[in-house]
Amino acid sequence: MRRGFIFFSLISPLLGIRKFPDAPVSFTPRDSPFLQDRREDGNSLTLSCGRPSGKITECSWKHLSANVWSEQQGSDLNREITLDNSWCNLTFISMVEGVDSGKWKCKLTNSDSAQYQEGHFEVTEDNLDIRLPKTVLPEVYNVYLVPHLDPEDFTITGHVDIQVNVLEPTDSLTVHIYDIVIEEETVEVSSNTDHPIAGHTYDDERQFYTINLVNSLEPGTYIVHISFTGFLNNELTGFYRSSYIDSDGKTKWLATTQFETTSARRAFPCFDEPAMKAIFKVHLGRSINMTSISNMPIQETTDMNVEGYVWDNFEESLKMSTYLVAFVVSDFVFRESEDVGNGVIFRIWSRSDLYEQTAYAAEVGPKILKYYEEYFDTPFPLPKQDMIAIPDFGAGAMENWGLVTYRESALLYQEGVSSLSEREYVAVVIAHELAHQWFGDLGNINTILTWDSHTKLLRALLYVYGGSLEIMLTVPLMSKKIILILELLDRFILQSVQPALELDALESSHPISIPVNNPDEINEIFDGISYAKGASVIRMMANFLQINTFNKGVTRYLQANAYGNANQDTLWRFLADAGHEDGTLDLNMTIKAVMDTWTLQMGYPVISVSRDYENNILHFSQDRFLINPNSTAEESYTWYVPISYGIPNTADGLDDTSVKLWIYPDNTNVSIQEDTALPNLPLIANVQETGFYRVNYDARNWKLISDVLTIEHTAIHRMNRAQILDDVFNLARAGLLDYTLALDQTKYLSKELDYIPWASAFSGFKYLQSMLKRSPGFGKFKHYMILALQPVYERLGFTEKPDDTILDGKLRAYVVEWMCQIGQEDCTQRSLDIFKAWMLSETPDAGNPVPSFSRQTVMCTAIEKGSETEWDFLFQRFVNSNNANEKNTMISALGCVKEDWILERYLEMALDDNSGIKRQDGYRVITSVAQNTIGRYIAWHWIRNNWNTIHDLYDTGVISFTSRMIEAVANDFNTESDLKELEQFILENEENLGTAQMTANQMIEGTRVNIQWMENHYETIVDWLKVY
Repeated sequence: MRRGFIFFSLISPLLGIRKFPDAPVSFTPRDSPFLQDRREDGNSLTLSCGRPSGKITECSWKHLSANVWSEQQGSDLNREITLDNSWCNLTFISMVEGVDSGKWKCKLTNSDSAQYQEGHFEVTEDNLDIRLPKTVLPEVYNVYLVPHLDPEDFTITGHVDIQVNVLEPTDSLTVHIYDIVIEEETVEVSSNTDHPIAGHTYDDERQFYTINLVNSLEPGTYIVHISFTGFLNNELTGFYRSSYIDSDGKTKWLATTQFETTSARRAFPCFDEPAMKAIFKVHLGRSINMTSISNMPIQETTDMNVEGYVWDNFEESLKMSTYLVAFVVSDFVFRESEDVGNGVIFRIWSRSDLYEQTAYAAEVGPKILKYYEEYFDTPFPLPKQDMIAIPDFGAGAMENWGLVTYRESALLYQEGVSSLSEREYVAVVIAHELAHQWFGDLGNINTILTWDSHTKLLRALLYVYGGSLEIMLTVPLMSKKIILILELLDRFILQSVQPALELDALESSHPISIPVNNPDEINEIFDGISYAKGASVIRMMANFLQINTFNKGVTRYLQANAYGNANQDTLWRFLADAGHEDGTLDLNMTIKAVMDTWTLQMGYPVISVSRDYENNILHFSQDRFLINPNSTAEESYTWYVPISYGIPNTADGLDDTSVKLWIYPDNTNVSIQEDTALPNLPLIANVQETGFYRVNYDARNWKLISDVLTIEHTAIHRMNRAQILDDVFNLARAGLLDYTLALDQTKYLSKELDYIPWASAFSGFKYLQSMLKRSPGFGKFKHYMILALQPVYERLGFTEKPDDTILDGKLRAYVVEWMCQIGQEDCTQRSLDIFKAWMLSETPDAGNPVPSFSRQTVMCTAIEKGSETEWDFLFQRFVNSNNANEKNTMISALGCVKEDWILERYLEMALDDNSGIKRQDGYRVITSVAQNTIGRYIAWHWIRNNWNTIHDLYDTGVISFTSRMIEAVANDFNTESDLKELEQFILENEENLGTAQMTANQMIEGTRVNIQWMENHYETIVDWLKVY
């Protein structure tokens, strides 16, 4: 039985509450009551309701499930109530499950107030209902906020007036708050008359604040007035503080926001659910030497009647969700882009020292926005679009409507310092975030209806539309445009499909669409399943519908649902209508029926293909693919599976991705006659990996594939070469394919010169490397890898060439990284020479001589082979650099050192705010050490010893840094002792894993799989490698 305290706990004393003469109301701090779980002994439990000051004159407890009040004092069967000056105690003498579980309410009255106060406990085995009542809806917010950017007073003075529409009679109004102190004496509810308040209820677990009224409100419009004090936290979520050091060495502070998913409630009391949209009028108080920005332009700036302070009053917003509200108070500067003909003011904001790095974003951003307007035939509805680079930011970027916030590394690009890959990353992130202005902000897809229904799926549309815009907008030659666009689209399988296939093959996976029971669980599901699998199944659907039909359905959906609420089923209807209209979807099929099998259940199928070579008959069947060959999963999932296939060196080859047949959930085995399937040529299913599934063949077909790869590998489309390599490694891991047959498919790689197949091969080899690197067989593995890589290493060379394509550059970076990792002499020596020359430079911060594409490899190699001298040199370059991408690279490279004491010192720096490493980057320190062969042990020991501190620092926002740490350290666990330590860690921190809970469970499953893998395959692989 889960037991916990639910009441709001006051954070006091408040520092420096300030009163501004022209603020809408005065701000007076007031003690709030709190609850705590004071004692648990055997099967007994005491819940205590109290006040930090003031004498309780009367109290009572109510079991809301039974709707019965208990008396003030005395015993009742298994319960006893006692009262002292500060506490009203409810003791369960013997807990009775099913009777004592549920919601309990404590009601207090005291001598210094006519209004009562209430708090809620949850004693439950069941899930909480975290949704607000639907009887009251917000219409208009007037939000007044003054963030105090003073190291002695990081508070927020706030007031909000919320115009609400009461739909049914009610005697209470409930909003969300978190980390906010309500000034109860200022709370009012008004219409034509005032409505007296009876008391206040705080529900900490659900983050509810309820105003209880003396009389019921009838349906109609009311205004809720609340003054409060908030806190500019340092947790990268809500309304929080960030800082940077300027060129004079001074620390500068700013206040910024990150409200997705459920953190608007940390800035002001609100109806913090995506479907509860409203109009926002934002008023920000600031000092005159700073500026403020929000979703809308400033309407006017007025005096605050406090010297040095003014109010920025912003224009009224369109109707939108709370998580898209944003504001920043800073001393930043902006670069305004040239008008592209749509009348939208476009500005890029940054700290003044980084102004030159905003030019690229200012160039591509407006063009991307205009492209979307034309593509979706829907104009951008706001008068301006701001984009700002925040020094401390948890996610990569956030799509706030009209004010997109970014990490500095995701928005800024420095010519000559940042790499081409980093420039591409900036463009793709901008394209992604601006696509949100239609999908999520204007289009109001499923995420805008509710977080707990079909969470995140349709945001995957952004990956279908966004990726190639940087190329389309900046490459002047049309022929080169087409080549590069195709290259970027082909890489989708590397960035989304194959990573999602790996994650979704675990028993501990989850459906794309899952219910959530509290805000932590909402943040927890922002993972590879939500994003990468969501994007992959959307891409699969776009392929079987055909892209023109798909675009038609999406455009109609956007136009029909602008500014409203809709869920994924609404989109499914529009897409089905378009498919039926165009004849690309059978009239007996619906998109909902097909897609529900991919979104409402976890996992995916492996399609087994066997051929009757004499009669040209193809047999297809589906089964759930699980990476654990000893899986005990009981679910018998089946899917609607669109099957495409082709034969190399024939007319259509592997260019036609159209669906040849469907496998249905209720008919999992299908056989067809296929006269074009020549017995001496292989059949390749899942053309260009457009489907979200793996494919296994009979032994003869695998041999035919291997023969074609060896003789003429380019006869097989490069995406299918990548698919084949990814599939064979994973089929072998799952025990569905012999490892010798799988490894045979890699023998052709010495001839492979294309990045995309190599990237899939590297992924497969990376798993082998992680399993073998602490074993005697690792030398054989390194020898084989050098033989496979040497031809492409010699062709590409260590340094960049003028005629390189983007993919040549990416492949060189991979090859150089691998060759240095496995100790190839030429690669290692070149890296050491370059780093040494840098160290000998009289002005090492004036220019970094390390090629941008190989910086991670060169720095890591030098740090690994070097001593404290090299480490200190690189750390000083990190401190002095003002390029965010360069700093990220250095953080990772510093974790390559082999000196134990330096690794320990480095880990401690991740917890020290004065170390020079920002909170947003601390997880990079920990994961870089964890990925070091020696550092893995040190990081794991350190994480276990410091988990509570790590959890408090890094598990606060929408992106779970703690999950990344657990994954980095445990991903290659493969011994029984590893498993025991991981299980013990989870047991000891069961109540404190937070958003890392799901990842921790996945690592348990992964470790068991790795242990079994070592037992089943180690000898087979080493024997195969000995031949080479």
